[in-house]
Amino acid sequence: MPVVLKNIRESGAVTVLSNGVSQYQYQGTFISEPGLKLQIIFQVAPGNPVLRFQYALKTAKPLLLTKVKGKDNINYISVASTSSEIKEVRLSEFNERFHATNKTEYIFDKKYFDNEATFMGPIAVATNGRQSFLLAYEHGSQFPNRFLQFQLLNNKTVSIESVKGNYLSN
Repeated sequence: MPVVLKNIRESGAVTVLSNGVSQYQYQGTFISEPGLKLQIIFQVAPGNPVLRFQYALKTAKPLLLTKVKGKDNINYISVASTSSEIKEVRLSEFNERFHATNKTEYIFDKKYFDNEATFMGPIAVATNGRQSFLLAYEHGSQFPNRFLQFQLLNNKTVSIESVKGNYLSN
């Protein structure tokens, strides 16, 4: 179920970090759970097209996170792709032959969207010749032990979703 927020407002002053990055904080209240707030922190670096963001849940009273069917159930972000292919970039795939890790890249074309495939990443890159987008997450899991994954949908949507270890039940 998508998060629907109301009363979205700045929740702090704009901060300029020592490296010149500007940090913006916003907060909104869940319509379905009025005591729960979602804070989103955006970091914008001058001259850099990459937008970094972080989520935090805030509440004044104790609330419990649950796992539907015993599984993590968070979709962190979904983006409509303008491309019918996407590239997965793995930063540290272990190669038995050389007993070392290396960067690898794999192309997923239209049939992977049609079949709603998943892949680990942590980076996905798509381009249509006019626009490009990069979607990535920060997590230390190593292939194939997924804690997060990319989900492709047949409407050309790309999502980052939880697999395991993102939160404790109850």
